[in-house]
This record gives sequence, C-alpha cells and structure tokens, in this order.
Amino acid sequence: MSNTIKSDKIALEQLLNSISPATPGEQSNGVSGAVDNSGGAPVEPEQIIIFDRAGEQKSARKRARNTVKLMAQHALPKPLLEEEYVQNKMEQDAATLADLY
Repeated sequence: MSNTIKSDKIALEQLLNSISPATPGEQSNGVSGAVDNSGGAPVEPEQIIIFDRAGEQKSARKRARNTVKLMAQHALPKPLLEEEYVQNKMEQDAATLADLY
C-alpha cells in the first residue's frame, strides 16, 4: 500500500513540475484575465423574468372586489348593501385587500 502512495506522490510531483506557473494577469488556458472596458457599445441587460404588473394589479382588484362583495352579501341584508355608504366602504375595503395581494 505504501508503494502505491509513494508512486502516486512521485507522479503528482512530476506533473506539477512539468507545468509552468501562470504569471499574474494570465490564466493557464491562454485567456487574458484583464477586462477591457475601454470601448464598444454598452451591453443592454437581458430581461429574465417577464412580469405584467398592470395585469396583476387588475386581477388583484377584481379578486378583492369579488371577495368583499361575497362577504358583505353574507353579513348584510340586501337593502343595506345598496346604500351609498356601504358601497363606498366596500370599494375602500376592496382597494385595501387588493394591495395586500
């Protein structure tokens, strides 16, 4: 067992000695490590995620309005639901709930 370890160690040392060390700013694969920021057109960022904010807000408002309407229908009698004050409060609650979505 010690013979294989010694032979592996010798092979590794030979391999390391055969490779020339890279100088600073130079990579071993021949690619320069320096970044050229001197010219060229600026690179535009690539959009990764497509998010329709207006569509999501519209959907949230509709969902909130339906939720508030269903809750009010279960809690209040029909004549009271038609009053302007209650309608105004339902719209306020729907707007608040939509912001929470």
